[in-house]
Amino acid sequence: LKKGDVITADAYEKLEKLNMVKVSDKARKSTGLLLSFVILSMVLYYILKKYSKKIMDSKAFYPSLITVAILNLIYLAFFQTGFLLYLLPFAIVPIILSILGDKVFAITLSVFNLVLLTRDETWFLITLGVTVVAIYQASALVNRSEFVKLGVFLGVFQAVLSVAYGLVNQFPMTILGLLIILSVFSGILTGMICLALLPFFENTFDILTNIKLLELSDFSHPLLRNLLVKASGTFHHSLMVGARAAESVGANATFARVASYYHDIGKMKRPNFFVENQKGRENPHNHIKPTLSALIIISHTKDGVAMGKKYNLPKEILDIMVEHHGTTLVQYFYNKAKEEGEEIREQDFRYSGPKPRTKESAIILMADTIEAAVRAAEDKTKENVESLVRYLIKYKIEDGQLSSADITLREIEVIIKAFLDVLQGAYHQRIQYPKVGENKKLVEDEDFKHE
Repeated sequence: LKKGDVITADAYEKLEKLNMVKVSDKARKSTGLLLSFVILSMVLYYILKKYSKKIMDSKAFYPSLITVAILNLIYLAFFQTGFLLYLLPFAIVPIILSILGDKVFAITLSVFNLVLLTRDETWFLITLGVTVVAIYQASALVNRSEFVKLGVFLGVFQAVLSVAYGLVNQFPMTILGLLIILSVFSGILTGMICLALLPFFENTFDILTNIKLLELSDFSHPLLRNLLVKASGTFHHSLMVGARAAESVGANATFARVASYYHDIGKMKRPNFFVENQKGRENPHNHIKPTLSALIIISHTKDGVAMGKKYNLPKEILDIMVEHHGTTLVQYFYNKAKEEGEEIREQDFRYSGPKPRTKESAIILMADTIEAAVRAAEDKTKENVESLVRYLIKYKIEDGQLSSADITLREIEVIIKAFLDVLQGAYHQRIQYPKVGENKKLVEDEDFKHE
């Protein structure tokens, strides 16, 4: 038989006798494929459960799986054969997964997906190389405009790998040119689709990404701009709270930093009732009852949530606003009310909570109290600052304010050291320089030269 010949019944019988006919058992093949899929899925689940449990429990997990499934269906429908395969924007999967999740989540799910879909060894190596680069580059993105740049970069990288593959297999120059064009267009298509998909995920599934956080950290945001104008003391206090401590225990430092910027925006409603904004003016609390003073202080958390909702702040940041004081007692006005003989309930002088439920929220609670206390302290020596920090955190633990957060005593000790590094840098003792003329050798003073 030659290519194109019609296989008659007689010819088919001869082929069977020569043992040249491979009978396809669809049931056995389907069973093998199903078994392979189940084994790979179990391996995937184990890896993600062990190394990306936080992502599996987040709102991003199921949207990520749905995205992979939809893109796979598109691949199976349009890109399986011929050179169209090189136009496939497969890097969408690792980019979206790395932004919605983390690197481990992205590389694990992407490789699993490539194993299922790719049948050619060389094409698998090309896609694997582009996938690894895509995940590494996507983790460094800081704004949405960089998606298209990343797409072009990945297209060029894919083109180089494809040309190398073509040269090894001695493809004609026309085919090599076609591979380059298709690969570059694949990269551009990847960037454009990612640019369109990410806001869809963020808004539809209420997912907070680092890119969205970085956009919120811009001080030109209306809420931050108003905070600086109306409550400048609160604004500068907010800058000092939490990010470095979060990084030291593996929490999301970007989220902690941005949440710190917004955690006290409720103080804008009555800025003069908070000491950091009074700037030496008379304290309005001197003219009202302690019960009312406590109510004003406590209400800034709910006022902040109302403002945040008006400007569509993410739920995670709104949670920080109500959690960063937990159910703490407003001690000063509670004690003042008792001294004045008012009939009071302790509950009326406590924040409504809830208590912090995440590491980032617990860190901001501690940092908020510590920064304000150290700033107000007269003695800012290293020993006194450390003693004050440890006392305040001990009080928070004994008051049960950290009981709902996933944080250990070992991590709290690491956080204390991070706080001390920041506070000592901000409030270190300075040399008292003599006035000009009192010491003509001031420039030669060793302390001055090494200050």
